[in-house]
Amino acid sequence: MLYHPGSAAVLQSFFDELATVLDRVSTYLEPVYVVGDYNIPLDHPDDPHAIQLRQLLESYGLLLHNTCSTHQLGGTLDAVVTRADSCCPEQVDVFNVGLSDHHLLQWSVDATCQPPPTTVTYCRAWRRLDYNDFWATLSLSRLSTSILLWPDDLVEMATVYDVELTHLLDQLIPACQVVRQSHHSDPWFNSECCHAKRLECGFERRYAAVCRRATDGAEVNAAKTAWYDQCRAYRKLHQWKCTTFWSERIDADRADPQKLWR
Repeated sequence: MLYHPGSAAVLQSFFDELATVLDRVSTYLEPVYVVGDYNIPLDHPDDPHAIQLRQLLESYGLLLHNTCSTHQLGGTLDAVVTRADSCCPEQVDVFNVGLSDHHLLQWSVDATCQPPPTTVTYCRAWRRLDYNDFWATLSLSRLSTSILLWPDDLVEMATVYDVELTHLLDQLIPACQVVRQSHHSDPWFNSECCHAKRLECGFERRYAAVCRRATDGAEVNAAKTAWYDQCRAYRKLHQWKCTTFWSERIDADRADPQKLWR
């Protein structure tokens, strides 16, 4: 909410302080609403203060929505400001509720919380696969029969292999449907970060496996140390990638402040 007293003159300090506020709110990812009593005749296109205010808002990619008179004596002194590219209300209505000499501004906002996108996949619980059962079932399947009983065509042979192996796995570890939420990765998270994260998860699983079966404390400590070292390496790499990305982004967009803050 913003308020500029109508009894006070509109000074340059007002626009300077407003620019300081816009420097902060224009960087937010959430919808931005700069609403209040500006006490500037916004319905006068030739008013220098109204012109300066509109230019300031436009420099931050913000839109001042037009309304009818918002004061009981006439004049548009109150306004709603939003981003020009998103979250724009279709219409700002003005109501005289009789509680003040200024009228009430009302607009509709879509507050529906959009669920994150999901993908449906099918996967198998490979950790539950018993290798003894697998070899026993494989030895009784068509894949273990004589090569003379296989088709001569290579494509048909590959088809038989896929069908038989899928049927075998459906008996031991049936595929189940899994719904996964899609998460946006950081723009600096590249293949190098992904590889380091996989190594960290691998060392963590190895440490857990050693804790379950090992009786030697030295082996457990060694697995734990390897896991912690990889965790530190991954976090250090992630922080370095983040710093490098934003440093290059700032240097590239330094000549365009509006693009830089957005």
